Amino acid sequence: MGRKLLSLVLVAVGCVPKPAPVGEPVVPTVGDFATTPVPLEAGAAATSSALGPTPDITGPQVELDGQRVTVWWDDGDTFSYRPGGGGKSQSARMDGFNTLESYGPVHQWGTWTAVELYAIAKQAGTVARSEVWVCAMMEGSGGYGRVVVDCPALRQRLIGEGLAHVFAIDDPPRQDDLALQAAAIAAKKGMWAKGAPEGLVTSLHSASEEASGQAYDRVCSTTTGMCPTRDHTTRYGTCDEACHDGSCMVYVPFKERYGDARSACLVVP
Repeated sequence: MGRKLLSLVLVAVGCVPKPAPVGEPVVPTVGDFATTPVPLEAGAAATSSALGPTPDITGPQVELDGQRVTVWWDDGDTFSYRPGGGGKSQSARMDGFNTLESYGPVHQWGTWTAVELYAIAKQAGTVARSEVWVCAMMEGSGGYGRVVVDCPALRQRLIGEGLAHVFAIDDPPRQDDLALQAAAIAAKKGMWAKGAPEGLVTSLHSASEEASGQAYDRVCSTTTGMCPTRDHTTRYGTCDEACHDGSCMVYVPFKERYGDARSACLVVP
């Protein structure tokens, strides 16, 4: 049997892959690599180990310290990117503001339903992805291995539209940001359309997470913008609700927020 005939037989029975047609290059794909932030690490690993150099990706970008960078927005206050355009991804936390959680309907105050506020959280992410924002790297840590980035126009846009609130922990917030928030509250924009609570719960931590049995929740004042912790010893269960200063939040451990292990209380009806 001739070599050419043998190759045709092997292709027919699946022993060797059929070559791609001339003029149609094989382009590797990694799921929703360009648009979905959750599988970014898996996509990065597959790209570097099996698919060769990181492919060029068109998608949302920011101008970070004068350089255009492709980013993957998680919500309106956090994005991931690859420093230098390749390798392991880095998560960045925006400075000076906070958006509502977008992993599920977990916030509630006044006459808002959790599903309504969840929709507002998603709007913040849509705005973040809509433009190329000019941003600058800042000193310090954003927690959980994140760097801190300041994007002034995005910060003011989201606060002014009531899609984010002022967020300060150590240093006092910018006075112009507080003025924007006060105006948004007065105009009943975004999350303030049904009124503003005295404080807005931004994170919950169960005492069961710490060996000491001591935990904290974080609550932001809607007038001062400061977000101190509230120490406690409560052991929250998954989907328990905790309330502070007129607002409430549902506790869901991080490992139960995404994928197959996602808690049932995060599923939107």
